[in-house]
Amino acid sequence: TVNILVDAMGDESAYGFSVSYNQAILTNPVTAIGTAGGSRLCNTTTTPGQINCSIINFPDNNPSSSTDQIGEIRQGSNQRLLQITFTIAADAPSGMTPINLSNVNASDDAANNLEITSQNGAVTILGPTSAAVSISGRLLTSDG
Repeated sequence: TVNILVDAMGDESAYGFSVSYNQAILTNPVTAIGTAGGSRLCNTTTTPGQINCSIINFPDNNPSSSTDQIGEIRQGSNQRLLQITFTIAADAPSGMTPINLSNVNASDDAANNLEITSQNGAVTILGPTSAAVSISGRLLTSDG
């Protein structure tokens, strides 16, 4: 599971971004709105290895915004904007695989672009485990 986090100023009413990943390692992406609220519009089928998302309709209203008809995200750090759950391919090698953000943008309720920055991440794939193990032996009493 990958969480897309945001440090919000509280005037953002919409976010847009693309998430790129290695589809040979991570498959079947499923998106869910994060704890920051709002509605997600995500397309996972247009370009293999890429998810395009917009997050809008936040539940709060910033009193200094231009209208009370469009909600803004609550101000705060490390808010979960989106959660993406992948299936790890059966033959995925151990190690890190990158998760890259691009086309990242945000706007306020008057459709003004807001200056934001983004940071890429990675998923660490752990090596295979012994799922099926059998143990055999012999039990003896203390006298043999």
